[in-house]
Amino acid sequence: MQGDRMKLECKIDPPITDMVKELEAMKAGLGEAGIRAALVSGAKPLKAAMKARAPEDLGSLKKAVGHNSLSKRAKNRLGVPAGSAAILVGSNRKIAINGKKYWQGMKAHWMEQGAEHMVARPFMEPALAAASSAMEPLFYQGLANYLDKQRAKRNP
Repeated sequence: MQGDRMKLECKIDPPITDMVKELEAMKAGLGEAGIRAALVSGAKPLKAAMKARAPEDLGSLKKAVGHNSLSKRAKNRLGVPAGSAAILVGSNRKIAINGKKYWQGMKAHWMEQGAEHMVARPFMEPALAAASSAMEPLFYQGLANYLDKQRAKRNP
């Protein structure tokens, strides 16, 4: 003690400035790509549930289940804000049948909703109900994995 004053020293390890820099880098690195990676990770149980429930008449719906990123135009049409990450999960791939590729989205819609002379055999909505509880933890795990990869790139 010097006179009436006491000297107090405090060392923070790592320094706060380093932590702030790391948080800023995470914020900048997260963006649409990080959210998309988390969405893809979170969609895994949904895709598995859809494949398990897809009607197996020819097996083409099961093979067609996957995810796609939405284009700017599709996001606008669906009301997704610009700059937001979004993926489409469902029977949205082309499958080769007898040497010709056919998009399976309309067939999935008919199966889900039915048609004039066809009874509905829903598989996507029940799959969403069954997989919804498993999706959130995987979303956050995918986000954490993405951030870890970004951190490793910045600090080799």
